[in-house]
Amino acid sequence: MTEHAITAEHRAKFAASLEYWQDELSLRDWRIRLQTRPARKTVMAEISIDLEARLAKVGLSTAWPMEPTDQELDDTALHELLHVFLKPLLEAAKGDNDLLTGSVEHSVINTLERLLSRK
Repeated sequence: MTEHAITAEHRAKFAASLEYWQDELSLRDWRIRLQTRPARKTVMAEISIDLEARLAKVGLSTAWPMEPTDQELDDTALHELLHVFLKPLLEAAKGDNDLLTGSVEHSVINTLERLLSRK
């Protein structure tokens, strides 16, 4: 399989996409950092999330199995930030506090409504 190297330009575009989606997903209360340490070679990107600290660290692989187009970089940034977006809901759902789960669920719904209702 051919590998396609991730360049400094790709990293810059990926970082810009992280910024864009952080705004779009209403995640400005999170510190989202693109790590210098690359993701594992078996993935295009990976994320570690510390819910209490509201900190997410994103690693970008040094090579991808496909051409790293602007769209692929953007889609990958969105994918990683959706993990952050859903983390509070997933954690709330693990507990037995229906009020908290409902509150977080509505936060997710409100953001999705805003994004999906654009024309």
